[in-house]
Amino acid sequence: MKLTIQRYYMEQGATIGALYADGVFICHTLEDEVRAEGVKIKNHTAIPAGQYQVVINMSYRFKRLLPLLVGVPMFSGIRIHAGNTKDDTEGCILVGRRVNKNTLMESRIAINHLMGLLT
Repeated sequence: MKLTIQRYYMEQGATIGALYADGVFICHTLEDEVRAEGVKIKNHTAIPAGQYQVVINMSYRFKRLLPLLVGVPMFSGIRIHAGNTKDDTEGCILVGRRVNKNTLMESRIAINHLMGLLT
């Protein structure tokens, strides 16, 4: 399965996008601010656009299986997980079923749906 994120809205340090699985819309995403290539502010920068391997493994922080992106330049521990605002990201990719400006809603529903597709 190929996951694709299309970023479409950036405001006030947050980046909103849409997550697709094999071209089918799954949910909305929220990431930190997209910065110039090579610029990273710890816990406040979206990962660079690119193709990354995704593995499913145990997140000790969230105490459940979650997707982990592997091989992201200048980043480690990048997960796809539930959350609502840019303050919840710390560089990770948040998912939600609905979006209102730069806030996600129904995030737990979205991550559970995504995990059902991936496992």
